[in-house]
Amino acid sequence: MNTLIQQCHDYLKNCDFSYAFCGGYALELFLNKQIRTQHSDVDISIFDKDRKSVVNFLLKRGWGIFQATKINPDFKGGLVKQIKSADDESVLNVHCLWAIKSDCTTFKTSQQANSDIFNFEIINKHQHDFDYIEIIFDSISSGYFVCDKNMRIKRALNKAIMHVDEIPYLSPELILFFKSPPAYLESSYQREKCQSDFYATVPFLPIESREWLARACETAFPDGHEWLEKLRNERMS
Repeated sequence: MNTLIQQCHDYLKNCDFSYAFCGGYALELFLNKQIRTQHSDVDISIFDKDRKSVVNFLLKRGWGIFQATKINPDFKGGLVKQIKSADDESVLNVHCLWAIKSDCTTFKTSQQANSDIFNFEIINKHQHDFDYIEIIFDSISSGYFVCDKNMRIKRALNKAIMHVDEIPYLSPELILFFKSPPAYLESSYQREKCQSDFYATVPFLPIESREWLARACETAFPDGHEWLEKLRNERMS
């Protein structure tokens, strides 16, 4: 078990909201092996209904909560807005927030004068300590995990969230779908990670999960997607 995942789970397991690990670590929880030598962060999925709960939980424990407002093209820095209260309007509207400890070894932040805006610089591409969490907000509806704004792509909750040693994580087909947008695959920063995660994971997906992922990509990208050929070949294997 990865040390950061275990530390984060131990920290959150008695909280009053549901969570699940996502991103590359979720794929490693599914595969029960390391597929990347480096991870830039620990990602957790939180349901929309628990937005205020997670922000309150972390603020009370001394974490800084930030909304990214500008990320530089090189992904090495940018601007963030500090969230001082769970009642901040941004908490209800953003897709993700960053939780950062004051002595974080991943980020260096500096506050602009008389402002809630901070400059940030990424000082380590690989997160070594449990001092940074990316909080991603996701929607549920009538027992389904909702993957798109039009609610065309959904996954039953009992298939969307999996567990290993009581640690919750999003299912690999959901993670790969979230990594599938062309903007990700065309990004020099994201492409290598997304492609590596896809090819390492797809051969181990159950048939039903591969079928779901293929249908989701076909629905989301009607003009085609570069992963579909691999998924169709796996269907036949």
